[in-house]
Amino acid sequence: MLVVKEVRNWIDRHRFIEFPNKLYKDNPYYVPYLSIDERTLLNSKKNPSFEHSEAKFFLAYKKGKIVGRIGAIISHLYNEKTNEKRIRFTRFDCVNDIEVAKALINKVEEYGKEKGLEIIHGPVGFNDLDKEGLLTEGFDEMSTLATLYNYPYYKDLLEKLGFVKEAEWIEYIIYPPKSYEDPLYTKVVDLSSLVGRRYKIRLVEETNKRKFLKRYADGILNCIDEVYSELYSVVPLTDKVKGEIIKQFKLVLNPKYIATVVNEDDKVVGFGLCLPNIAKALNKSKGHLFPFGLFRVLRSLRKPRILDLVLIGVVPEYQNCGVNGLIMKKLMKTIIDEKIEYTTAAPQLEDNLSTLNQWKNFEKRLYRKRRCFVKKI
Repeated sequence: MLVVKEVRNWIDRHRFIEFPNKLYKDNPYYVPYLSIDERTLLNSKKNPSFEHSEAKFFLAYKKGKIVGRIGAIISHLYNEKTNEKRIRFTRFDCVNDIEVAKALINKVEEYGKEKGLEIIHGPVGFNDLDKEGLLTEGFDEMSTLATLYNYPYYKDLLEKLGFVKEAEWIEYIIYPPKSYEDPLYTKVVDLSSLVGRRYKIRLVEETNKRKFLKRYADGILNCIDEVYSELYSVVPLTDKVKGEIIKQFKLVLNPKYIATVVNEDDKVVGFGLCLPNIAKALNKSKGHLFPFGLFRVLRSLRKPRILDLVLIGVVPEYQNCGVNGLIMKKLMKTIIDEKIEYTTAAPQLEDNLSTLNQWKNFEKRLYRKRRCFVKKI
């Protein structure tokens, strides 16, 4: 008998967090969520997103065994922004069983109907910095800290339930210059020197993490809010949410891998944020930092072979002013100095041509695609 129960206590939350680790236990490409972050996300008293959202989480049981999970989110900020009546689904994981998938989706739809909503879409989280987009290509490629991994059958299950494509992201592996003599690097250096003088902009040189975050973290997050505001599923970041984001990423952030461009008033006008790739460390630790996961993560942070370019953006008034050149100069120099093998670029919407065009001069490989689905309730 199949039963779907709402997550109501710490035991349920623990089971909810651990289920995907069991589902993907033998999969070498899966990268789990950090369990410490997931515990915060599920806790309405600790997750500041609950100040402007409602959410429920569910577990599916069959013969007493957990066979699936799903989260339902009502983002009031998003619905007010778009004037739509939507409910999101997130953390959708299940065995290859249409009955289980249907029961989980039904719970989200029932919750939406209770609240007078008309559309269900996902997978998306509380905000755009959460993992989003169902993997549809690239199942034999290693996932990252910032992206979802799922089995190929997930897409078939959702389509059988009436979902259709609403948005699609593509992901590249970028192979940057390996030396200072590379023509692409020298071209970027020459360009960045010119635009720096012309527009009175410069790269931040602070290397101390504490000082860097104190001085520029808010500016970068404000920049994210401004640059990404019109993209799919994006909601404004409140001050408390920004604080939680800084807290979550603080362990893996290193100013060495962040290119921050400021104007003459020291205001952030553009940035490129890379994180050391810690995918294998998280895979081995199943998302747990203790007792041994932290050591694996710290080892990966010290000498990374791969960088994940998580975010990049330039505020509108400084676009077409060469800010991207300064960002690329800093990141390429770091990659050359650190002997980084390659960089994974974060998911980019297939119709966001301005973002995709920044890679036109780089050697690259399209290695994954992901999709968000939608249907009427």
